[in-house]
Amino acid sequence: MKYTGHRSPRSDYISILFQREVPGVSNSADCVSIHLQDITGAENFYTNVMKFTLVNRSETHLEYHTGAFRLCIDQELNTRPPLPSFAVQDIGIVKSGLVANGCIILRESHNSLNFRDTFGIHYAVVQK
Repeated sequence: MKYTGHRSPRSDYISILFQREVPGVSNSADCVSIHLQDITGAENFYTNVMKFTLVNRSETHLEYHTGAFRLCIDQELNTRPPLPSFAVQDIGIVKSGLVANGCIILRESHNSLNFRDTFGIHYAVVQK
């Protein structure tokens, strides 16, 4: 990455990290995740009120096709704000770049991670 002088190197890196032309990163994973306690109530609301198409279900997870994106709902004790996700080609490279630029890794598995950026916003990254 070449520093252009008009912004900090950190903001330059973060701003280009999720653009299509950046090696190793593709586009949005077209998924927004929400975390809430009442999975049964969520299923009723998103199926019957919002009329989204349920495509995957378990005791603690719902996945809907909304027409524009996938909505993933996970049952958790603490309700959290929506979590946008991005698809990447190499999660290791992306993780290294995020950490080097001040992001905090919140959760991690073999092909995905959640992080908090330097502004306090949470995201998910999924390796395709």
